[in-house]
Amino acid sequence: MTLAELRDRVWVLLAEPGPGFFSNEEIDYNINEGIRDVADRTEAVIGSKIVEVEANTLEVPLPDDLIRVKKVSVGGRKLSVVSPEALDEDVPGWEETAGTPTNFFQYGRYLVLYPKPAESIEIKLWGVTSPPMLLNDEDECGLPEYLQPLVVLYARLMCKQKDDTPLDVLMAYHNDYVNKCEQARRRIVSRSPKPVITVRAARGSEY
Repeated sequence: MTLAELRDRVWVLLAEPGPGFFSNEEIDYNINEGIRDVADRTEAVIGSKIVEVEANTLEVPLPDDLIRVKKVSVGGRKLSVVSPEALDEDVPGWEETAGTPTNFFQYGRYLVLYPKPAESIEIKLWGVTSPPMLLNDEDECGLPEYLQPLVVLYARLMCKQKDDTPLDVLMAYHNDYVNKCEQARRRIVSRSPKPVITVRAARGSEY
């Protein structure tokens, strides 16, 4: 679907004819945030990136479209995941250690290497990626088509947090969205047939 088509479907779920209490800009923002959230929750798009790391760099900024790192390699050698708590306990002052990286962990939007590289290196990252943002009405959503209704559910949930929707209704919207994402993720991981995601509009109608 295009940005315009996704927006129209959000308006249907909100039972609104168009801009008023909510603006098109708000809807578009929530759609783009939804694309990223659905990509993260379902792990639908896995990609790889090559990143140049300068010597003595501890924290490596992640590429904008890389949401979550799953694997890291240096020179074809896979690094092991480690927790900062384990490093703090087992290797006091580990942040100052330089050498050939053997471990990593993700800290927000940064990849932390241990030890930090003693010389400039090239690392390869594999992980969950997000499709490009939708800026124009004709821009096509980069998620698989069967996942795009989840973006609409996310945008509806975010919009409903702004009005006076009762908490129990918001929780129902949230749980419906999260459960459908998890169902999709499990099918993607197991390579099962694509899930049929039904989105119900106001008064029980479907689209």
